[in-house]
Amino acid sequence: MKTRHLIALSAILSFGFNFGVAAQEEASPILGLKSVKIIKGWRQADGSHVMAAHISLDRNWKTYWRVAGSGGVPPLFDWAQSINVASAEIKWPAPQVFHDYGVQTIGYKDELILPIVLHPKDKSKPISAHATLDFGVCDDVCVPVRTTITADLPRRAVIGKTEISASLNQVARDAKTAGISDAKCSFHPIEDGMQITATIQSDTPLPSDSLLIIEYPTDDWMNQGNTEVQKNQAQTTATLFSDHPQALSRAKLRLTLLSNDEAAEIIGCS
Repeated sequence: MKTRHLIALSAILSFGFNFGVAAQEEASPILGLKSVKIIKGWRQADGSHVMAAHISLDRNWKTYWRVAGSGGVPPLFDWAQSINVASAEIKWPAPQVFHDYGVQTIGYKDELILPIVLHPKDKSKPISAHATLDFGVCDDVCVPVRTTITADLPRRAVIGKTEISASLNQVARDAKTAGISDAKCSFHPIEDGMQITATIQSDTPLPSDSLLIIEYPTDDWMNQGNTEVQKNQAQTTATLFSDHPQALSRAKLRLTLLSNDEAAEIIGCS
């Protein structure tokens, strides 16, 4: 059986792998990665701008969701060099769950079109997107990637709306729309952190391979447990590791149910 390896590409990455406007169609020097580019999108009536990061991969290669699983590398964006950007809101399409070599990962195969809403500091001024992006791509080997994507975004033109809208249509549904009638959670302090158990109730029976993910807004490491599904109910436990005591808010807990290549998101629990 093949073993998944992590390849350090510091020699390649030191050359400044950069997909700016002029270079974004160039071939990537990274194993498994075809290209990374910005789809420029469109300006909305409220002044925000919808764009997307497009990661194109070789066949059967994968990249990862925000909770990547035990063997994945979640994407991280740094927008500090952007001009007239106050904040960036990522709209995650529903990912797939993979089981390779006994390791569970969560992500996307062949490509990822990741919609991002940029909120400007000044709605009357142009927006220039400049992001340093760290992510991973995997097949039989896993490759860490750091690149820069840049683009001046249009104020009136609409570019790539069909592709971006298709990904927006795959974003997680809210609890009510998805038929999630109840969400409960409990917290149990442990020696090096907190154990969190979450249970959700669906209006309809759930597939046996459904996956329930627990997230909390913190920089501390969270380890996801297995999901148990019984008819209309799914339950999971996650461990939040921390070296400092903290009170957790039920209202800030985010639960995501993944099933049938769709996602449902529940904010808060009782």
